Amino acid sequence: MRKIIFYVFLLTCGFAFSQDDDNDNDYVKGFSIKAGVNGVDSSGEQTPFSALEQFDTHIAFSNPFAVGVDYRFSRLLSVGLLGSINKWKEGDFFDGGFLGDPLYYGTLTEVDYFAIDLDLKLYFSELLFDADWLDLYVSGGGSFFDEQQNTIAPTAGFGGNLWLTDKFGLNLQAVGKFAGENFTKSNNIQYLAAVTYRFMDNDADNDGIKDKDDECPNTPGLPEFNGCPDRDGDGIQDSLDDCPDTPGLAEFNGCADSDGDGIMDKNDDCPDTPGLAELNGCPDRDGDGIADNLDECPDQAGVASQNGCPEPEKEEPKEEEITTEPVEIGEVLTDGDGVGPIRFDFDQSFIKDKYKDNLDKIIELIKGSSATYSIEGHTDSLGSYNYNNGLSEKRAKAVRDYFVAKGLPKEMFVISAQGEYKPEVDNDSDSNRALNRRCIIIRIE
Repeated sequence: MRKIIFYVFLLTCGFAFSQDDDNDNDYVKGFSIKAGVNGVDSSGEQTPFSALEQFDTHIAFSNPFAVGVDYRFSRLLSVGLLGSINKWKEGDFFDGGFLGDPLYYGTLTEVDYFAIDLDLKLYFSELLFDADWLDLYVSGGGSFFDEQQNTIAPTAGFGGNLWLTDKFGLNLQAVGKFAGENFTKSNNIQYLAAVTYRFMDNDADNDGIKDKDDECPNTPGLPEFNGCPDRDGDGIQDSLDDCPDTPGLAEFNGCADSDGDGIMDKNDDCPDTPGLAELNGCPDRDGDGIADNLDECPDQAGVASQNGCPEPEKEEPKEEEITTEPVEIGEVLTDGDGVGPIRFDFDQSFIKDKYKDNLDKIIELIKGSSATYSIEGHTDSLGSYNYNNGLSEKRAKAVRDYFVAKGLPKEMFVISAQGEYKPEVDNDSDSNRALNRRCIIIRIE
């Protein structure tokens, strides 16, 4: 039994000391005193708590005075010292028999009781409910007591303080004392009912503000905040400060706005430069809607597609140079290998389907080439000179556009509008004129 009590005592101490005193659960640190009455029930060779079954018949209650002092040094722990006296009289049950019974005690009719108890209390009520008017605890310690013989015994008990005011309360407890050989001789349980007074003028956090007036009694603070701290010194107590380690402004709940743009630093992408809310606190000097830190041209309005720079000026397309003069002729691609001229209907410039095979063959011949090719457009002699030049240009461009649509670069080709200038045959019949309405492709050497 001694080992069990010892291990429970160690576990209790370990658990309590591991708790953090600086949490939000307030407690009154310091001394308290108590005075009251006690009753002692001798259980003889039985365990002390077995006496609870005969609570109303076996209790010594003569001159039953007790005084004590406790020191609460943490949220969960206090240490206490209690002195008490009592007396069993004739007819009282004591240690297995009744005083005055010759069979048990001969002529013994009184037994005085004196005890000094030292214990450690573990408070647990806050683990069950939130009520600062009630402190429940379990206790363990040791007792020196005298009931016919001096005895030192381990103790275990339970009790509570019912606080009627901030300072005054009622203490009730029961403590079992395990004495004698094998804990079976002179065992007793002592009950206590006492008025207790706690000294409230202590200052647990040493900030100069008494705990009774301190809203943060376990953390040093300032008088203007009723004992609560202001770590960053911005005039806003930490419990109301969203940024307690950085000086800030009341309008931002204690957070800073270093650049004064109305956006607190923790939400400001540019906290040292005044900016705009819609750009998360960053500036936009050129007013183009792109924050300067993302704008490659911050002083010149631009567009997002150019990272804040202006759109590049579009180059005007150069007018295509059209020549009506004969070009130097190299290899004629439409004159051999089964590829003939591309011919057109009268006054038309669209390519007939039957000539597209010829153009596809030419594409196969010249793709990948670095040479330049002239596309000559021709007409018959019907119509004016200027009209025929324009018509021959349209025919040459139609061929060029077909090549480009097939993937050849436009730069490979030069348009040559020949009009009626170079007929293939005389324009003296419809059939001859049909032969002259054509396009030919020439490699320029």
